[in-house]
Parts: sequence; structure tokens; C-alpha cells
Amino acid sequence: MKSIRRLFMFLCCATLLCVACAPSALASEAPLSIVCTIFPAYDFARQLAGDTAQVRLLLPPGSESHSYEPSPRDIIDIQQADLFLYAGGESDHWVEEILASMGDNAPRTFRLTDCVTLLAEETSASMEQEAAEMDEHVWTSPKNAMLIVQQLCATLCDIAPQNTQAYEGALSTYLADLKELDAAFEETVANGKRDLIVFGDRFP
Repeated sequence: MKSIRRLFMFLCCATLLCVACAPSALASEAPLSIVCTIFPAYDFARQLAGDTAQVRLLLPPGSESHSYEPSPRDIIDIQQADLFLYAGGESDHWVEEILASMGDNAPRTFRLTDCVTLLAEETSASMEQEAAEMDEHVWTSPKNAMLIVQQLCATLCDIAPQNTQAYEGALSTYLADLKELDAAFEETVANGKRDLIVFGDRFP
């Protein structure tokens, strides 16, 4: 009878230990939290991270990033993120201010403009002369996009090394798509009937 009681107590303790350990085991497999300011950064992150992360886009598509003001909820999400992606440059002045205010509690960040060589704005005689500005719209070049996603992949692998194989596999597929897009651009330019482009913005 005592043996049965001991066995019963042992099974109860073992069950309690399993239940107690379950939340921590699940927590270790929880998806990463990635917050992005603009759609290009959001798209890069979701293409590479897939199901291993919850990726949130702060600015709705079509919104004006230069006048965007984050809500208290946005600021909390940024601070609690495993990784925060933003373009960098003049339109993201609010980002630098928020990150500075967080001090040691600021999340790990990834700035797109740090991944490539920036180009200066071109001016003409009819334009008012100002201090040179750098083009922060770095994602519009497939070649730039390739550099960005390669560095983003390395960052994700550093944060979640258990997902390295998945990230590198996604990177390989995405790079192939970007190379195909870049080749299509080059073919269009090489075979175009005109070599004049007229535009009404500084960085189209």
C-alpha cells in the first residue's frame, strides 16, 4: 500500500513539474517581435523571418512618413520589440528622438541607410541652392535591396540563431527574386526607345 502511495505521489510531483516547465518551454519558442516604420522594411522582414516572427508595420500604406507622429501604443511596441527597423534620414527624425529617450531600454535597431552607400540629391540651376541632402529612399534599387536583406539576415541569425537555416534559406530565395527584378530593369533601360525621364519629386 505504501509503495502505491509513493508511486502516486511521485506521479503527481512529476506532473506538476511538467506543467511548471511548460510555459518556459513555450516562451523560448515564441516568435520574435519585429516593428518596422515603413512598408519596404516591413516587407524585407516578413520575407526573411516568415513564421518565426510577428512583424508589425507602424505607418499605414500611403501615409506621409515625414509628418508621422507615433502613438503611445506605437512607442510601447517599439520599446518591447526584439528588433526595430527604420529607414534613417530626415523623415525619421522622430525615431532618433524616441530611441534616445529610451536610453538603455531601447530595442535593437536596424537602419536601412546604414547598409548601402547613399547618393546625394542632384540639383539644377533653376533650383534653390541648399545644403546637400542624401537620398534616404535606398530600397528603390534592387542592388541596394540585396545588400539590405543580406545584412538583415545576419542580424536575425544573431538574434535567433536557432532559426539560422530558415533565415538563410529565405534569403537565398529572395536574392534570386531581386536579381531577376534587377535584370528586368537593366533590360528595359538598355532597350528603351527614349533616354529622357521627367519627374516632379526629388527622389523618385
